[in-house]
Amino acid sequence: MGIGVTVISVLTLIVVQGRAFVVTTLSGLVQRLTYFYNLYDGDLVRFITSSRSEFLDAAFGHFINTGNLLTQLIGFGFNERVTTWGLGDLVEMDFFDVFFSLGMLGLVVMLGLLLFFLIKSCQKRSIYTALFLILLCYGAFAGHVLFSALSSTLFGLVCGGLFLQKESLCEKE
Repeated sequence: MGIGVTVISVLTLIVVQGRAFVVTTLSGLVQRLTYFYNLYDGDLVRFITSSRSEFLDAAFGHFINTGNLLTQLIGFGFNERVTTWGLGDLVEMDFFDVFFSLGMLGLVVMLGLLLFFLIKSCQKRSIYTALFLILLCYGAFAGHVLFSALSSTLFGLVCGGLFLQKESLCEKE
């Protein structure tokens, strides 16, 4: 009885005291989102991609206009893009950065590897499956998952967890 009363009292205190914090935080979030939505003049694509779509347009123009078929197949390389392209040198959307830097072949190889991990994750659904899909979506829209040290380490640990979980389940059977 005493534990139940204590738990209910603590939860009530958290709800009453925490409500102001949650409302303040959500209010600040809504104000920030509204500010950026108005800053981009209601352009939903620019709002969702944090104006990375402008970098994407510039990078696609460089990719089509400055290269030949061979450079489009194997890409320009990350260093060449950063030193010579100017606007659009990094789109900061991982799949597009791979496409422009490593070309069509590099993108196909990377997508093949990611498809392999997706199949592995769907065979045994777990928290790693959810994390894998979240990180892929984050990399597609916000970038820095495949090429940032901290994020790619987390992505590697998730991919490793897919294999470790499968092996440990096989050992139990």
